This record gives sequence, structure tokens and C-alpha cells, in this order.
Amino acid sequence: MVTITLEPDADAGSLLFTVVIPRARVDGPEREVRLETHGFLTRSRFSRLPTDAQLQTYISVPLRGRATLVDF
Repeated sequence: MVTITLEPDADAGSLLFTVVIPRARVDGPEREVRLETHGFLTRSRFSRLPTDAQLQTYISVPLRGRATLVDF
């Protein structure tokens, strides 16, 4: 998993994007494999509210792409 901060905000909360990078085997003649995975947008807010509340919400983002073998 890889997470990046899209909107850091010390007062209001934050927006993060996390992508799950699946393991893949790329050694055939095509030197490429198609992947499907998910990313997640996470909105966090701080608990300054006077009542109990959910502090994070999530949006799932389906992702598709290709992994390619690259020689350096």
C-alpha cells in the first residue's frame, strides 16, 4: 500500500489517497501484465465535535493498468 497526502489541514482534517499495489509476475515474452486494484480516498476530521461522531469517511476508487518489466 502507498499513501499520499492530498490536503493536509491541521484545523479541519486531511484528505489522503491510498493505493493497494498488488504483487505481479512479469517475465513472459510480452513483458507486461494487466492489473486491477483499488485506491481509497480517506477524509479525516478532528474530534472537536461535542458529540460522538465518525471521524473518517472513505471512497473506493477502482483502478486498472499495466505492469511492465523495465531493464536498467
